[in-house]
Amino acid sequence: MNPLPPDEPQLEALLRRNAADELADNGFSLRVLAALPPRQPGILSRRLAFCALGAAAGAALAAHQGADWPDRAAIGNLLEGLFVQASGFLADPRATAALVLAGFAAFLAWRSGEKLSA
Repeated sequence: MNPLPPDEPQLEALLRRNAADELADNGFSLRVLAALPPRQPGILSRRLAFCALGAAAGAALAAHQGADWPDRAAIGNLLEGLFVQASGFLADPRATAALVLAGFAAFLAWRSGEKLSA
């Protein structure tokens, strides 16, 4: 930042004071927000719809080509193995804390309306 010119001591004194009421907004923030382009809702839902459509198309193509689907017992064994691995990972309190903090940060970003990059 460039220093203020020496011929503006009143402005410099005003800016150095911590008096926010002397620098009134006068509707500036509202004018700036009104000038912004409108927010595009539904970006995440469109992305989710495209992912679901792609997954359905992949499953349909696999079924059309005669894919061998696993039976319920095989899926249950797979899920049981994944659960055992996840419970071992979550037994570490640092991993649990990291997951909780990441979830909280994602929730705050979602509540504030920020776009999450994927």
